Amino acid sequence: MAKDVKGMVSVLDREVLADAAVALGGAWSPAEEPDGERRARLVSCAQLVLYGARRGLLLTATADARASISGAAWVLAVVEELEAIGGGPSDADVAGLAGIYEDDTLPTESARQLARSVLDERVRCLVAHAKGTLRHSRDGDLPARLLLLEPEAAVDQLDLAPGELPDELPPALDGVEPWWLPT
Repeated sequence: MAKDVKGMVSVLDREVLADAAVALGGAWSPAEEPDGERRARLVSCAQLVLYGARRGLLLTATADARASISGAAWVLAVVEELEAIGGGPSDADVAGLAGIYEDDTLPTESARQLARSVLDERVRCLVAHAKGTLRHSRDGDLPARLLLLEPEAAVDQLDLAPGELPDELPPALDGVEPWWLPT
């Protein structure tokens, strides 16, 4: 059974945001993707962006993640900058906790995204391809409110009906066979 996601602030990590940008950019096609794992990953990232707001999610990404994506104006218009919506933790607090996570062998960017998600009480979900990398060596210090999900699991939480149409498509997908429809 899907969770009630209405009003949930979800943070997409840089890789998820980048994959959504590729999938929704118009040049990529699942039919031409030889790597089945990558195909499934990109479809899930696209579906999360296409359907998340329809289900009441507030899709966000950190300023750093958004800055790393180019040529994806439509995706960046849908996925808000977490720091810009106000009311979050201070940069100093994020840096302090990120430093602890980095000491636990997390890469710098992952440590910052995890720290911001842990400290921001509004964030309910952090979506990352390899959520296991975010499970640092310190058990039990993630807040109970924070879900760490891979894109496929996040899409499952949306409880999409087979063939359900999104409210809006990026212009790059006009006239394209609808590979993004849930099955």
